[in-house]
Amino acid sequence: MACGLGRKYCKNLIPFLKHFLFLYNIGTVLISIAIITICLHLRFEWDTKHYIHELYAYSVWTGPYILLTSAIITLILPFASCYATSMENPPLLSLISGVTFVCIVLEIFGLAYTLDHGTLFSKITPWLEERFRNLVHQSDYDARSARILRIIQEDLGCCGATGWSEYFDHNKPVPNECRDKNAGNMYVYGCGFIFSQYLEPRTGWLSGIALLLVCLQILAVIAKLVLSWAVKRDARQQGGKSYNAVSTSKI
Repeated sequence: MACGLGRKYCKNLIPFLKHFLFLYNIGTVLISIAIITICLHLRFEWDTKHYIHELYAYSVWTGPYILLTSAIITLILPFASCYATSMENPPLLSLISGVTFVCIVLEIFGLAYTLDHGTLFSKITPWLEERFRNLVHQSDYDARSARILRIIQEDLGCCGATGWSEYFDHNKPVPNECRDKNAGNMYVYGCGFIFSQYLEPRTGWLSGIALLLVCLQILAVIAKLVLSWAVKRDARQQGGKSYNAVSTSKI
């Protein structure tokens, strides 16, 4: 790297990396707040919470839980990172880089799980179709199953597990909730498809923002390690003295 050509280049590189890391810390705080907000909305928004509880579709929340944990840690790290960067403290920079790497791993796993269990045509779609199929059968004798089935069909505009024909196939009358209130036509799509589509904007945005954070964190880890190396290199070029960003004077 340029630092290998002399102390002058290290002196030029260090301020650049510090400015980059300060901007990164500000961006990280904002992105972490966005991730936490979306995760909490997905967990506590009344309709979504009600649907997931009644369907026992708790796997939808597993990925956001992981991302929420990582985002909380990431929200705290910038304060320590700003201190380590301003003081040019190599050990602390290396420690923060290690913690950031752990967050990167958590975020990659969390967003991958979220995409695999919370988007259209992911693993959640066939699971939901089977779940709604069971609700259709149980609705004849289980009031709770009949209630949540009616609510979701009416709220989301869907019918049965895979469509209105499922009621015909099982010699069941098509409920009024399967009809559009204005046009009177029966809904074409099943609730397994529609509910996956309902989740996708929330989980998709969450995963996209988490991926952006991962990319920034990878750049930041590299910058911190390079800054740590540059500070140590500059200290060696001063004659082996440990580098101190705060100037001192003898009394």
